[in-house]
Amino acid sequence: MGNFDYLLDTLTDSQIQKIAREGQKPSFERLVPILKSIRADLQLLDRIGDVQIPARNMNDIEQAVTQIRTFIDRALSFDTMRATSPQEEWQSIVTNLQQFADQIALNLRPYVHPDYSEAEAVFRNATTLHDQLKQQILEVADAIEQSKALLASANDSLSEIKTAAVKKASDRISVYYHEAVEQHRKTALGYLIAAASFGTILGTLVVLVFYANPPEIPATNWVPTLIKEALGRVLALLIITAAIAFCTKNYRVNKHLQVVNQTRFNALETASLYVASITTDDARNIVVSELVRSIFTPGDTGYMTTDREQTIVENPGSLISVIGATGKK
Repeated sequence: MGNFDYLLDTLTDSQIQKIAREGQKPSFERLVPILKSIRADLQLLDRIGDVQIPARNMNDIEQAVTQIRTFIDRALSFDTMRATSPQEEWQSIVTNLQQFADQIALNLRPYVHPDYSEAEAVFRNATTLHDQLKQQILEVADAIEQSKALLASANDSLSEIKTAAVKKASDRISVYYHEAVEQHRKTALGYLIAAASFGTILGTLVVLVFYANPPEIPATNWVPTLIKEALGRVLALLIITAAIAFCTKNYRVNKHLQVVNQTRFNALETASLYVASITTDDARNIVVSELVRSIFTPGDTGYMTTDREQTIVENPGSLISVIGATGKK
């Protein structure tokens, strides 16, 4: 078995790499799997002994080992400059080593269980790699979960920012509408008092002019007298009536704008509550769109008809037309 031990000592990983002549031309890299196969068979033979193998087969194995040593020496001393035919010498070494490796396998493996040390090493390496890969997969899964948590947190923060932005914008705009509501309420109250005052004056004048102090109309030539006496009184009553109509119109306008601005103020005040309860951007965009629509769409308050009567605030197109016409002049 000395031949086998010597060959096993020769077939170390470093020695096999030396025989392979990596990076040189020509190289013996094709011999690496062949030599490792020979080493695995010899390690198996050294472990089980030769008691299970017939003598004839052992003799063939010993002959193959002797020849393998010879061709390994030839591979180590191979020199393209000194070889008569380098390509044929290279081919001879590779072919014969493959042939003798097959000869060892053919005479050894049928008599033993195919549990080779090289296979065991490969299995151990595969198990180690499997465990490492499993650990890496778990780490990646943890990283994915952490990323999902961070993404959810970022989405929540973004939603809070958007909600805060809507609330801040609503608060800033709602202040204007609240002030407009108070302004139009006071103005409408003033016009109402004025209309009521003019109405009282009108009623009083009617009583005084036509009942308490009626004009004296003679039986003859009454037309000039009627015109002279009644025309001034009628004109005074018409002026007061026009003042009443003016005050009434402005009262309706201001009450209409008061209600419209109150509606807009209420929409802005409650917008942040709706936005805060929404988790998706699409739904949030719909709420914001409805908010904008409710602010700028003319509303029917009952004080004015939306089809014919609109203020210049509600119908900016009329304001643009007036400005454009003025510019053309």
